[in-house]
Amino acid sequence: MLKRVLRKALNTAGIGVARVDELDRYRSLDNSLLLYSELPQGARELIAPLLPHSKAQLAQDLFAVAFANTNSPKFFVEFGATDGVSLSNTWLLEKN
Repeated sequence: MLKRVLRKALNTAGIGVARVDELDRYRSLDNSLLLYSELPQGARELIAPLLPHSKAQLAQDLFAVAFANTNSPKFFVEFGATDGVSLSNTWLLEKN
């Protein structure tokens, strides 16, 4: 009974309640999927085919694709210390 009252009060205040196992599942998602869930529909459609190809650690490459002005020339500069693929923020931009 108390849980139901608390949940209703929090929902009225715009605060959602989630179980710990639900939060753990959300935390385990790939960073690119977390970014994807927050994008407007048009940006989702633009980057959806690219999701499996992202190599960036925090989906920086997908962010660049989603928010780049499509009417301007595009270029990028990469400074890195690994093999050019692992954790690369620009590999996706170069290959796709």
